[in-house]
Amino acid sequence: VADIKQIKLGAPGAVELIFTTDSRRDYSSQMETASVYEIDARTFRVKRQIAGKGSWSKVLTLSPDERTLYLANWVSDDISEINLRSGTVRRLIPTVDTPRGLYPTPDGRRLYVAGYGRGEIAVIDLDSYRQEVLLRTGGAMRHLVGDAKGEMVYADDMAEAVVYAVDTGTNEVRELATGDKNPNTIDLSPDGRVLFGGRASMWPTSIARTAEILRRSMVRVHPQLASARVEYAWGGKVAFTFDRMPHVGRADGVTYATGCCGSGVAIMPWLGLRVAEWVGGG
Repeated sequence: VADIKQIKLGAPGAVELIFTTDSRRDYSSQMETASVYEIDARTFRVKRQIAGKGSWSKVLTLSPDERTLYLANWVSDDISEINLRSGTVRRLIPTVDTPRGLYPTPDGRRLYVAGYGRGEIAVIDLDSYRQEVLLRTGGAMRHLVGDAKGEMVYADDMAEAVVYAVDTGTNEVRELATGDKNPNTIDLSPDGRVLFGGRASMWPTSIARTAEILRRSMVRVHPQLASARVEYAWGGKVAFTFDRMPHVGRADGVTYATGCCGSGVAIMPWLGLRVAEWVGGG
């Protein structure tokens, strides 16, 4: 019987993953090596590691025909366009500051990009590779999600607490809704249901209670959903250290920084810099 523990990606592990539509293959990104692992989702066997040739790679998405993989590279500010047949980078596409969310249009001719560094939404013509910045807020644009027909793309600005809607026919951008200080994650299921997520509690609680907390947050963002019924709810756990404090140290020759207790986005860049200086003798 296949065991998920047999997946070996080295010490850095994986940061994000996507599946093919038939759920047979998984592609997982690894930031430290700027690469993608292709994994057989049935046997959990790592089939190959593909070098992205960028720097600090995170978000990835497949083209509609699943022959091309796009990989957002945070530090090099570009996108790796990877030919999955050959496992090689076809092109590094220069783009906005700290590219994060990616959305390819259903016809495969354009790629929308969310720029975290300056709060940008851009669109790239995949025939000419020309890019147009549609919006720059100075905030931190994060996720992109499209509707079932590819007619609208939605983007959330984490710093400005605003959700934007992009008409893919005209590329006009409008403010859709304002939210809380840190917008929740939104997505659409294949059957058109709204998936609304976030951290509802830092303490042990029930799914029923956290579902109600998230529902209230959802209604603040989308008042028109006040009468909508929540059909399903899921929960999970966030890893905490016993003393609820980050830990930095060395063990068996490995220097580590860990245990941010749900605040890693804010704390880990600083800890990473300090550890790098430590390792380098600074």
